[in-house]
Amino acid sequence: MTALEAAFREHQALLWGLSYRMLGTAADADEALQESFVKALRSPPASDRPLRPWLVRVVLNTSRDKLRRRRRAPYVGPWLPSPVDELGSGGLPVPAVDPELPGERLETVSYALLVALERLTPGQRAVWLLREVMGLSTAEAAEILAIGDGSVKVSLHRARKALSDAMEPQSELGPGLAAVGALAACILQGDVEGVVALLDADAVALSDGGGVYHAATRPVRGPERVARLLIGLARKTPGGHYEAAVIGGCPAVVLRSGDRPSRFATLAVTMFGVRHGRVHRVWTVLAPHKLAGGQLAAADS
Repeated sequence: MTALEAAFREHQALLWGLSYRMLGTAADADEALQESFVKALRSPPASDRPLRPWLVRVVLNTSRDKLRRRRRAPYVGPWLPSPVDELGSGGLPVPAVDPELPGERLETVSYALLVALERLTPGQRAVWLLREVMGLSTAEAAEILAIGDGSVKVSLHRARKALSDAMEPQSELGPGLAAVGALAACILQGDVEGVVALLDADAVALSDGGGVYHAATRPVRGPERVARLLIGLARKTPGGHYEAAVIGGCPAVVLRSGDRPSRFATLAVTMFGVRHGRVHRVWTVLAPHKLAGGQLAAADS
């Protein structure tokens, strides 16, 4: 094994975690890491160059290119990040978290944050990750991205502003779980008024079927419409198995159903954003490629 291969393996969890936060899906992060490894082997750095920052540059550049291509491609309905299971018990992708990194915290893989990161340009996203997650200085981030210090500062300022505008205060996990538990009970009972009472006035539901499975192609807004959507979906899967979970820092429900028409998903993961004891965001992922992947990171965890 060469020094480059050893370094890539040593930092694989870190590199996958950065790529996942850049791209929003575990499967894309897997692909980006594989592409980056091939690029690194074909064009290795100078022998006296530190390998970790060089590998970070290669992975971020690869991920930025993939993000730009993804955003230019047509997509059916809302695009949502793939859910990750930080407890590692739900059969879903597991995020790579390196506690030795100064800026690495569990909330940097929270689902609400991943949704908010979609507001950033690829360049802003890369700068934010280097400064806020890796804890690098302005000069270190500038060197990795091959841009000026001023560009790093401007991008970071704009990224922080965009995330501040997008991120909303979330209830603590305990109250959030209680609110979602009560909501689920009302949904299964078909209690529209009960569901409405547990939803925030500006509740929004987003569904990502990826053009593969039947899903709402536009945001559903308002407690009444969201309530009827959730109850309607539950009625369409009477034999489904519902499993409570904590995914991406959010209360969640994993729905597994048996035989269904080909346009209907047999696996769906719904995350709930809870604010002041009421559900204000409902994110449902059905797209199959969003519910698989992450094996590169899981293998080294």
